[in-house]
Amino acid sequence: MDKLKEFLRVNKSIKYIRIQWIDYSGVLRARFVPVARCLRIANGSETIRLAQNSMIIPISTAPRIFSLSDYHETWFLRPDWSSIRVCGFQAGHAAAMSFVDQKDAETRLDKCPRMLLVQALERLDKEWGVKVLVGFEIEFVLLDGDGSDDVIKPLDRLNGYSRIAGLRAETLALVEEIIDALEQSSISILHFHAEVQDQLEIALTPEPALQAVDSLVLARETIRAICVRRNLKATMTPKPTLAGPSNGLHLHLSLVNVNVEHVWADHFIAGVLDHMGSLCAFGMANYDGYARAVGDAAGAWVGFGTDNRDCRFARSATGIGSSA
Repeated sequence: MDKLKEFLRVNKSIKYIRIQWIDYSGVLRARFVPVARCLRIANGSETIRLAQNSMIIPISTAPRIFSLSDYHETWFLRPDWSSIRVCGFQAGHAAAMSFVDQKDAETRLDKCPRMLLVQALERLDKEWGVKVLVGFEIEFVLLDGDGSDDVIKPLDRLNGYSRIAGLRAETLALVEEIIDALEQSSISILHFHAEVQDQLEIALTPEPALQAVDSLVLARETIRAICVRRNLKATMTPKPTLAGPSNGLHLHLSLVNVNVEHVWADHFIAGVLDHMGSLCAFGMANYDGYARAVGDAAGAWVGFGTDNRDCRFARSATGIGSSA
């Protein structure tokens, strides 16, 4: 409650707060809630109840397939007011991520992905004295918004990795608008550049893991919203076109205070590799993810290498990273 009040005191222009959550299909969902009701939610006098198709029913089948049993799961949103930020792309709006609370769960919040991440980070800190910093690289392709879904072909067309030719006119203005909006949302970047042909990348500054995920969610929505207003579709799907570039979402992970003498970093890598199959089920949850990750695009081996971009897990000379 105090964090929400302090945020609203500093940001007096906020009218609506997007209470956001990620469902089990990896889809960002939100309720747009007036500030007055958010204050009632924060003091416990009101709650937000979800329909089960807002959490557990796969996006590929909803709303056609529902449970035929008499039992229907009940979910509630429990906003994490410490995550609230201004929406730099929409005046008068803020966004806060939420825990999801299943009514009949054996243990409170044990089905909430956000809580599972919080608990894993707390365990890592308690048992090993290690904290995690994460930075994401967001790759995206711009498609025409006229319904054709063709890659745009502006005069300053993106024509190769880090080439300046693609960032001289309209595309540069678009990226600068996105970066300005991210800064308003307290999201800082390391850099942006042209990736391969017809593709852009924005690299976010490393943050503690939970805050980094929150920044990623808001940054992706910022990119999409600003592009839509320009009649463009910013797609981050792994394989947006048959012949065009494929998108990755690269995660750079650093273990802070890791005891190198006891090779705990190597133990950490071994654990990640041992669970690679399960991680792919979450990180590459649809067919396109596997269509992208082939050959020299981190799809050939379960293994790690030092500064080897062909490996799914790349250990750098100074830190740890993974490819996705």
